[in-house]
Amino acid sequence: MKKLKINFGEGGIQGWLIRHVEKFVLVLFAGVMIWFVVSGSRLEGIKPGQTPDVLKTEAEQAVSLVNQPRWEQVATKAVKRHLAKRTDYLISVSRTHMERALADGIGRPDAFAAVYSGMELDWFLNAQVDVAKVRAEWGVPADALVIGKVARLFNFKGHDQLLPALPAVFEAVPNAWLVLTGDGALADRIRALATDLGIVDRVVFAGLVDRERIPEMVGAMDVLVHTSLREGIARVLPQAMALGKPVVS
Repeated sequence: MKKLKINFGEGGIQGWLIRHVEKFVLVLFAGVMIWFVVSGSRLEGIKPGQTPDVLKTEAEQAVSLVNQPRWEQVATKAVKRHLAKRTDYLISVSRTHMERALADGIGRPDAFAAVYSGMELDWFLNAQVDVAKVRAEWGVPADALVIGKVARLFNFKGHDQLLPALPAVFEAVPNAWLVLTGDGALADRIRALATDLGIVDRVVFAGLVDRERIPEMVGAMDVLVHTSLREGIARVLPQAMALGKPVVS
């Protein structure tokens, strides 16, 4: 059995690892540690005394220390330092993340490498979008000015900052609508906020969609907004621009 000890900067690689690597057992993502062994299709907990292989996901946008209590910042950095000592390679999505980690005493310079994030822009550059069909699916008038946001309904994604600005927007642009593409733990709270603001009848909660449909969703919008309070790489911004959509961020 070949063992792997590696640190990835983007969580998307984890799916590939699950399919192709027989054994890896520690994932640290968004501050949550999950220990498991992948053996065929079974997920098993680590037995006492076993020495795990380490997969450490260094997603700064998910494990950001911004707005965390001081004790959580100290604890998070301590855990990262401990894991880095047991990690052979650390791959970050940018030199900035790498330099930030090293400044915090996480890892060694010779163990780090930067692998910059990439995306399949052909999906967006060559997208064929039936705008009228998508808007009918949303229940939005064909002649509406559609403001769109693609993001999880989650903390720090900026929904709390976006929605309070919309009453003034809707007053100035009577045919404007907001379409929120994505789902998450804060769905009920965000819907309640839209209700409290008196704009819920102009906000579409499109929910979670297959990623293959993202070009179709963004293609049916007139402008894309991105209001995250922090983001490593906001992939939806270049994707929207590849579709020729103006973005506000």
